[in-house]
Amino acid sequence: MIINISAVEKMPWYTGIPWLTREAIKFLDGYVEQDMTVLEFGAGNSTIWLSRRTRHLISIEHDPTFYQQVKECLPESDIRLLLPSNYATVCEQFPNENFDLILVDGHDESRLECFRRSLRILKRGGIILLDNADRVFYWPMARRPGYDYRE
Repeated sequence: MIINISAVEKMPWYTGIPWLTREAIKFLDGYVEQDMTVLEFGAGNSTIWLSRRTRHLISIEHDPTFYQQVKECLPESDIRLLLPSNYATVCEQFPNENFDLILVDGHDESRLECFRRSLRILKRGGIILLDNADRVFYWPMARRPGYDYRE
């Protein structure tokens, strides 16, 4: 994927690493491979970081300004702008068991719905990484029987 380095360097939010925990970044660094298909809710540092590690990345963003900034950094990427009311509905566009990794970040009020809808499109053996899963209101979803929940 082509990265517009001059655009990246102008972004005040760009740090070179995703806005995730060190443990999550370390895990992803060892897990993500070039041939994996990745869906990301919430574009930003992680989009640029993931685009260097996989050829198949789709990012969903709700903020028009942030969307435009990330799109300038990754002009050939598949970044989609969706309003918060429609944020999780993007999952309906994909077939069952389509993604190896789904990163749920971005719009706080939509995260649980994104998590729920992502279950159908996650490949068997795939990973859903729910950022900020330590927040109490995510526990009922993330700690359901049959899921491998790790902090």
